[in-house]
Amino acid sequence: MLAVLGGGYYAYRALFGGEEAVRYITSRVEKGTLVVSLSGSGQVSASSRVDLKPKTSGDVINIFASQGHEVSLGAVIARLDTADAERSVRDAKTALETAKL
Repeated sequence: MLAVLGGGYYAYRALFGGEEAVRYITSRVEKGTLVVSLSGSGQVSASSRVDLKPKTSGDVINIFASQGHEVSLGAVIARLDTADAERSVRDAKTALETAKL
């Protein structure tokens, strides 16, 4: 009987027992550097991807944008070597002049 009463008392205290007062911890505000780190694992993928399709072929000699940077419409992002194209134009002009003779 004593065990039943003791168990009932313990259950009553656990369910409806006295609530402890809420304790707040405060401190003075200080200005300084906030150091935050973030780590995770998994795969990272771009939200959008655009394939570049230039109208001509050639070797890339300069790149003016890097991966992840946004570019606007009409922005120059790379420069191709034009030596082969200039040679082809010169040869075509020579062939045209020869054909006119």
